[in-house]
Formats: sequence, C-alpha cells, structure tokens
Amino acid sequence: MAPRLPTTAAPGAATTTPVRRQGDDQRLCDIRTASHKVWNSKRLHGWRGNDVFVGHATRPVQDESLMGPEISWCEWHCAGQWDICYGADVPRTGREMYFSFSNAADAKAFDAWREQRRREREGREDDI
Repeated sequence: MAPRLPTTAAPGAATTTPVRRQGDDQRLCDIRTASHKVWNSKRLHGWRGNDVFVGHATRPVQDESLMGPEISWCEWHCAGQWDICYGADVPRTGREMYFSFSNAADAKAFDAWREQRRREREGREDDI
C-alpha cells in the first residue's frame, strides 16, 4: 500500500503568506520574515512613496504567492528595501497591489524590468 502524503505537502499549501492590517491607514502589508539566516532580506514594512502598480488582488495572500519572479528580482537587484503593499479596494476588481521601494531608482528599474518581461511575453505569444 502506498503511503499517503500529509496535507501540508499538498501543492501550494506552504506558500501562503499571512498578512495583517497596518494600523492607521488600514492597508494590507506583509509580515513574512526571511527564512534564510545566512543573508538579510531587503524586505521592509509599509509604504515608502516610490510605488509601482502591479495589478489588482482579489485574494491578497494567494495572489502574492504568484509574484515569485517579481519578489526574486527585488531581492537580487534592489539597492534599497522593498515591500508589497495594498491600496484601496476597487469594487468587482479587488485591492490595488503595489511594490513599494525605499529608492526611486529601484522603482524605475523594477518598472523597466516588468515592461521588458511584458514585451518578451507578448513576442512569444505572437509566434504561436
């Protein structure tokens, strides 16, 4: 008889991230800490004014887990710190989702990288 996997080993079960409401402005901000002890994460908490809109999130915890490439880019390329923050709730669309950066140069580089990825994806779709 084959052993059964525990429910925690189900795909996606360990990738959800807890969120909390940030005090006065009621915006959702991530409270996850880096699992690696060898290096310090560049993740900050809260808004820093250099924001890049990345879409709407109907389920913030699950939608954040789909932002793996963006999170990885931030960890490896940002000179300053960054965070994922959520803005106003838009009816029938979801919460506005932003990457917030401590450096304006990081925000510009992130936006340019996302634009380049978008063009590459559109180019591949045209080939099909």
